[in-house]
Amino acid sequence: MSDAAGNTATSSAVVYTVSTTGPTVTEALVLDTGTSATDHVTANPAVSGTAR
Repeated sequence: MSDAAGNTATSSAVVYTVSTTGPTVTEALVLDTGTSATDHVTANPAVSGTAR
């Protein structure tokens, strides 16, 4: 390939890989201080978990 000034160039294909799957995230309250252990109401905002 060349331009009007006579410069030549070569190129090769560009390959892109797009992931449509987000990371797997698990989280839980460190200490649920609410009246129910399952209501997720707490005065302690600390969470623990993983992301992959």
